[in-house]
Amino acid sequence: MGLLRKMFGRHARVEMEKVNDAVGMPLYVYLHRQYLREFDESTAMGLAAMITVGLVGLPPRDETSRQSLAVNMQLVGRKLNEIKNVPEICQIVSAFYHMRAKAADKSVPPDMVMLGDKLRKLGILLPIHQLQVPTSQQDLMRQVREFELWTKTF
Repeated sequence: MGLLRKMFGRHARVEMEKVNDAVGMPLYVYLHRQYLREFDESTAMGLAAMITVGLVGLPPRDETSRQSLAVNMQLVGRKLNEIKNVPEICQIVSAFYHMRAKAADKSVPPDMVMLGDKLRKLGILLPIHQLQVPTSQQDLMRQVREFELWTKTF
């Protein structure tokens, strides 16, 4: 039985989507506020969404998002590269990634491997030994709440 099933029971996929949202939403809000200092509202929203999606490993959900990502690839790449300078984001993204990789058990999907490689190359993915990887749903949600509180201070 995989860690994900142990942590979340039968409804692992639904619970994992909730966790994606729990990590992604405060990350998006933080990035949006940061990008508003540099860009107009529309650009800040789109960029924050694309960076959030890139960090938590979800593909863009619609055709408009995919096209926007393709058009803005250079800007997105530059902003993703800047994330390595924000240790709090690196911590939560890394803990979330490693938890998901552990949950996958022995068969880590290719998209997870590609995400890990991308985050590692960007200097965002921290080694597992430098993290407190969540061991339960409560532990994960505690880390997410701490991250969310941190995002509200900036």
